[in-house]
Amino acid sequence: MEIIRAKHMGFCFGVSGAIETCYNVLKETENLGKKIYILGMLVHNEFVVKKLEKEGFETIEEEDILKKRDKLKSGDIVIIRAHGTSEKVYNMLKEKNIKIYDATCIFVTQIRKTLIEMEAKGYEILFVGDKEHPEVKGIISFGKNIQVMSGKNFNTFVAAAFRRHRTLQESLATAEGDGYLIKPAFADFIQLLKNNVNILADFFIVRNNFLAFAVLGL
Repeated sequence: MEIIRAKHMGFCFGVSGAIETCYNVLKETENLGKKIYILGMLVHNEFVVKKLEKEGFETIEEEDILKKRDKLKSGDIVIIRAHGTSEKVYNMLKEKNIKIYDATCIFVTQIRKTLIEMEAKGYEILFVGDKEHPEVKGIISFGKNIQVMSGKNFNTFVAAAFRRHRTLQESLATAEGDGYLIKPAFADFIQLLKNNVNILADFFIVRNNFLAFAVLGL
């Protein structure tokens, strides 16, 4: 049997950054003796999680904070994982006087920032992704009225709106897996909107899984 190792292995830089944040928190002398929590599972790797637990980190769940059944006390430390969290959780932690170390991935913070800015300008946001995914739940919580569609529903939506355009139909046919649009489809889709529709304001992608764009008059 031949075993071939992947050329690219390891964590994405968002998760790597979150792990680095954890160890940097431990090094800060002002944190000695304090309770340190990680919000949710930092990484889907039980060996890394167990190692962090041995270092003294404890995991706390968003649901426990939201339902006020957590054991957090003023002055405790909470590290936000790379997925980020919801605006409500941020506010509840601040109300409890929790010291927050935010390790949210830069891709997540950028899309969140853009969402807030576009909505403030009067745009409606269509967000394509899994509404139960931690990243999606956290991002859309900062909006006032975000429409969330699964990849498959979005494909149907676009096809119905532009069914005369063969290029788009062919692009959507390249969607894989659970229906998310993949990179080849993005290029054709965005170009088609720019050429034929006067509603596109901006769009952005998180880890090639999510697409969001702002529209007026849809």
